[in-house]
Amino acid sequence: MHSTVASALEVPVATEKKETFGFAYWCLAFFTFMLFVAPQTIFGFLAPLHLAKVSMILALVVYSHQKLSKHENFFPHSPAVPLLGLFVLLCALSIPFSLWPAGSLGLLSGDYLKSLVFFLLIAQLLSSLAAFNRMIWYMLICCFIVALTAIAGYQQGNLVGGYRMQGAGGGLTSNPNDFALTINLMVPFAFALYSLGGKPIKKAFCIAFIVLAVAAIMLTYSRAGIITLIIVLALSFWKMVKQGQRMKYVLPFVLVIGVFVLLSPDKYLETLQAITDPSKDATGSSVARQDAMSAALEVITEHPLLGVGIGMNILALNEKGLYWAQVHNVYLQIASDVGLPALVVFLVVIVKTFKSLRKIERDFRQDKEQRELVVLTGAAETSLLAFCIAALFHPVAYHFYFYYIAGFAIALIAIAERTKGDTITSDQARVWMK
Repeated sequence: MHSTVASALEVPVATEKKETFGFAYWCLAFFTFMLFVAPQTIFGFLAPLHLAKVSMILALVVYSHQKLSKHENFFPHSPAVPLLGLFVLLCALSIPFSLWPAGSLGLLSGDYLKSLVFFLLIAQLLSSLAAFNRMIWYMLICCFIVALTAIAGYQQGNLVGGYRMQGAGGGLTSNPNDFALTINLMVPFAFALYSLGGKPIKKAFCIAFIVLAVAAIMLTYSRAGIITLIIVLALSFWKMVKQGQRMKYVLPFVLVIGVFVLLSPDKYLETLQAITDPSKDATGSSVARQDAMSAALEVITEHPLLGVGIGMNILALNEKGLYWAQVHNVYLQIASDVGLPALVVFLVVIVKTFKSLRKIERDFRQDKEQRELVVLTGAAETSLLAFCIAALFHPVAYHFYFYYIAGFAIALIAIAERTKGDTITSDQARVWMK
């Protein structure tokens, strides 16, 4: 009997070593490449093939077949998921009251649906730390390619306003602000993988990514990007110190400070001053965004329950005298589009996700065998906080940014629950063996 129990305990270890990744996972990885790197914007002949859409559909079909054939839960098991479903329902309910119902329906069934499917696949297919780690490495490599491409374009004179780095030309990084947001959300995971150690080449890549990310974000002259970056760096360094890795953070800290010193010309300081003093902004974008926020608040007071229709704040602001402007604030965007109840639900989703991540850190902090889970959870928490801060400056309520970070968080929560269950089972087996 003892030998039977012992052999049962050894199964998870053997499975972990021989883990393979299914077709749906690789379709998700390919979609991630198409989303981040967007090679179709460089090689025009790829555009008509719609490779990103095809890979997402394939991943969803295969995933659906696997879940339905095994009678498993189709949706992730998390308190945040039903709330997210309620948020989507409220978005749908706003359509009949939309300023342009067809436009709202197109957004819900188009770009927003893609974000939701991406969230579902990430949350469900990253079912182990091995699968999670591999996907993070793919995304970091994609972002590294994107950053190199953007900097090369900057050196060739591909600028916005005569001085700002354009971005990478497509996908999630088509303009300076979106580029900065994309890179910022991945920086915490680079710190996490660096702190976890491993082969020297992997650690060197993480350091190179962090340095390149800081340089690229600074070259965008994105005020939102630099605010988010400073907070991300501070939290990432703090978590490394908190985890007792004081010596490990010295090298990235010195290199990051060096990049800040080298890439801080006078014009950059003027750009940063515009954060608190809009008169310093020569482009006038600060004043325009403040006007849009004020107009959005008026729209919210006029349509507090169901808003003006998902994605239609731009039409509402147009009626307020702002020429085809949109509010650069996720929270005001949601409240004006689909109403205050939807904003409350969205905020509760974020709060519950934060609480679940914090619980993982508390539950496994003293377990040295689960250090990888704790470190990656800390990175997901930092990345989610980074989005919450960046959301104050970006009109990206229905885009991929929040949904792939939320997918990471839900995946880690599920992994933690399974790990806790395995630990309980192992402890019970040890009692039986006695």
